Amino acid sequence: MSKYSRSTLTTLSKRMQLIAKTYFASRKRTQLEERLFDSNDKHEKNKYDTYTERVENAYKKLDSLERLFINNEFFYQEYAFWWIERFSKNTYYRYKKKAIIHFLVLFYEEE
Repeated sequence: MSKYSRSTLTTLSKRMQLIAKTYFASRKRTQLEERLFDSNDKHEKNKYDTYTERVENAYKKLDSLERLFINNEFFYQEYAFWWIERFSKNTYYRYKKKAIIHFLVLFYEEE
């Protein structure tokens, strides 16, 4: 059993929101640094690159349903109630929590 299993969906969602926000900030910082380097200079891997890779690696290891939830809820945020035609409310919350927990386990496992 994961240490996140007893956490509320609200707590887990807040943690995922922070990861997503940090991910986009890290990507932006990395892209800015890459533009500042001369094309002949080698870009050294830094903490922003590492963070971005950890998020992307965790995401890649999720199954397709989990990716759908993580992407639509925290990264792409397609539209509000994107799930309503596909899932009942209870199923939506159950799958969302499962996807977040699996993502967090994979994300923190990389440390």
